[in-house]
Amino acid sequence: MVKMSGETILLYNVHDKKIQKKYQLLCLKLGLRVKSVPKEQWLEPVGALIGVKDVLLTGTKYEGEGFEDPMMILKIYSNRKLEQFLDGARKEGIPKINYKAVLTEYNKEWDSLHLYEELKKEHEAMSVNRSQS
Repeated sequence: MVKMSGETILLYNVHDKKIQKKYQLLCLKLGLRVKSVPKEQWLEPVGALIGVKDVLLTGTKYEGEGFEDPMMILKIYSNRKLEQFLDGARKEGIPKINYKAVLTEYNKEWDSLHLYEELKKEHEAMSVNRSQS
């Protein structure tokens, strides 16, 4: 059995049970935790949701519409493990998630909605750059 670390993957809007199961099995194999974040917690700091000790939950509940796109936040300590996770997801045929981020000191205090908006801007900017190349 693989020892579980503090390394964790947060998933948003991944509703397909088969895809959830594939993520769970992949994460189990790599010693990662995986957590689906319910919409009610989208105003909480992502650092608190992912288990950063110095970032606390606020208890604020989100009741808005939110976003529908799948999103992923990764707290993974090594590039090697990150590559193993991303390669494993591809090999398992898990659909690509366009909005993904690694947890950083900079974004750990952001709520999920703020992080989504930043990722969306980045994704749109990269899509424009690709189409102009």
